[in-house]
Amino acid sequence: MSEYDAVIFDLGGIVTAYDPMRFAIEILHDLEQADRVRRLVFGTKTWLALDQGLLTEKEAEARITAENPGDAAAIHSLFDLYKNLLVPIPEGIAIVRKVKEAGHRVFALSNFGPEAWEVVGRRDLYGEIFDGIVISSEVKLVKPDPAIFEVLIERYGLEPKRCAFIDDVPANVETARRLGLDGIHFENYPQLVEALEERGLLKS
Repeated sequence: MSEYDAVIFDLGGIVTAYDPMRFAIEILHDLEQADRVRRLVFGTKTWLALDQGLLTEKEAEARITAENPGDAAAIHSLFDLYKNLLVPIPEGIAIVRKVKEAGHRVFALSNFGPEAWEVVGRRDLYGEIFDGIVISSEVKLVKPDPAIFEVLIERYGLEPKRCAFIDDVPANVETARRLGLDGIHFENYPQLVEALEERGLLKS
């Protein structure tokens, strides 16, 4: 019997495409403007409040635009179109499925604004892939706050020491480890496959 019962995946950057600079370039088609507007939007305190479900996208866009009126059109374009680029990553989906085929439960724990998750969750049918999902804006908590991990653990009756947690943000991995989960910092897919194979979490 495996010492692991479940594997918990972050979505953005692992299972779902999330690359703010690439998104900005594809939408705005100007490198300098893309870099500037990307920094004004993604990863800001306003973006974090959006992920936490404390703001709607309309409110977040209005706040950022009020502070940067000269980039209003570009900011609007970014908010209007970025969700179309939050598409599944085939390599990530394949790994989730292989972990499940190996007999382990799979869960998702991810920071997502409400409108983005409305699109992604409905379109990509993640509810059919994962055994359970906790999204930041739905519980009004964001990683790396330990409380959002505890929501997942309690909701699905997980035993931390029997769970592996995968995330591309070191701070989130550190929180998971402090709570007793086996944290894996995602760097690339070959590295992740190797880490999972070492733990006996992939079907041979």
